[in-house]
Amino acid sequence: MGTLVQLTALLLSGFAFPVEFTPDAVRITLGLLPTSFFAGLMLTQMSQGDPVHPVWLSILIAAAIAVVAVFIAVRTSKWDQGDTE
Repeated sequence: MGTLVQLTALLLSGFAFPVEFTPDAVRITLGLLPTSFFAGLMLTQMSQGDPVHPVWLSILIAAAIAVVAVFIAVRTSKWDQGDTE
């Protein structure tokens, strides 16, 4: 299941296929997904990479998502050591 989620995110990020060949509405929608910001950061590491979004914006979005994920993890996790009697 995890692999399916990762592959879907990769395909929807525009990293696996060029989004220039998709209709405008699809390209705009895919450009707003957080995965497109992550893909943009990966594209900056390639010699022919041309990210869609500015690097500072991609870093900001990635940091915000990390903060939200940590917040959700802290709020929903339970530490249970069982009965120690």
